[in-house]
Amino acid sequence: AFLDKKFSDEELKTLQSNLKKFKLLNTKLIVRQKGSEIDKEILSEINKNKSSLSSKDVMINQLKEELAQYKYTDPIFAKEIKVLFPNIESFYFGKLTDFSEKDNTSLTTVMLYTPKKETVKGKEVAKEVDTQKLQQWLAEKFDDKKVICRVAD
Repeated sequence: AFLDKKFSDEELKTLQSNLKKFKLLNTKLIVRQKGSEIDKEILSEINKNKSSLSSKDVMINQLKEELAQYKYTDPIFAKEIKVLFPNIESFYFGKLTDFSEKDNTSLTTVMLYTPKKETVKGKEVAKEVDTQKLQQWLAEKFDDKKVICRVAD
């Protein structure tokens, strides 16, 4: 396809006669010149692609926003937990979808933690973690009154 070249009548006749030279009998050469339907077809295809890309960009942005609701990446948060609740060894934290209501779903803040262990009278025992205080602190920090805190198994 030559989009920027316009063939003269003489060039078209030469190309048509070359068909016989190359033994392309019963073949008809069709040349769509610039300014014909080809420009409209190309522009139409370009506009379709732009529209498709635009709708995909919108969908990507919506998915990014949805993902951001579930993702929490504050590096200070882990340090705060270690200072405020030193008996927590490790923890998992995030937002989960609550399907407990039939027709309604909501996001709930969830923290699963593993308490540090200590040896008492020859037995390994989990150190005490003030779960109520932890839950209240998380509820305030993340403005979510339905925070769930549980010991990880």
